[in-house]
Amino acid sequence: MYDAAARAIKATQKLEAGKSLVLSVNTCGAPTPKASWWRNDDEIKPGLHVTAEGDNTFSRLTVKNTSADKTFMYKVVTENVAGSDSAEYNVVILGSFNSRHLAQSCHTLNAISTQQFSV
Repeated sequence: MYDAAARAIKATQKLEAGKSLVLSVNTCGAPTPKASWWRNDDEIKPGLHVTAEGDNTFSRLTVKNTSADKTFMYKVVTENVAGSDSAEYNVVILGSFNSRHLAQSCHTLNAISTQQFSV
């Protein structure tokens, strides 16, 4: 594990409206942690323009067709019975756009791992 200051994305992520936002985290832990994504304290549910995917080693959130002139705090939380870890992304969506591009950010999270011993 590492401290919260090291986990936080320090620079604001800026993206032009209409472009796709992709946030990714690498995950690890035992048992395998489950990831959930949040925007401004509301849990994100997959929909027409939003997908969340992952497996035992990563989780990725994709938001297509972003809206203009908005600022969001995105947060990913990984949890298992041993504990949790999180990372935050401050994302600013700027005015109109000229072409489609992809903004990506990747971060590594370590969920707490445990070992069980029998006597």
